[in-house]
Amino acid sequence: MTEVELEQATDGVLNELDKNGDGYVDYGEYRTAVAF
Repeated sequence: MTEVELEQATDGVLNELDKNGDGYVDYGEYRTAVAF
């Protein structure tokens, strides 16, 4: 996996966690995401 691929994968995960689209994963979004 190249650095670019890793970056894209990370961005994809962050975008999924960032429910309100503010560019930051706030604590509530994080808790929701990890509470499987």
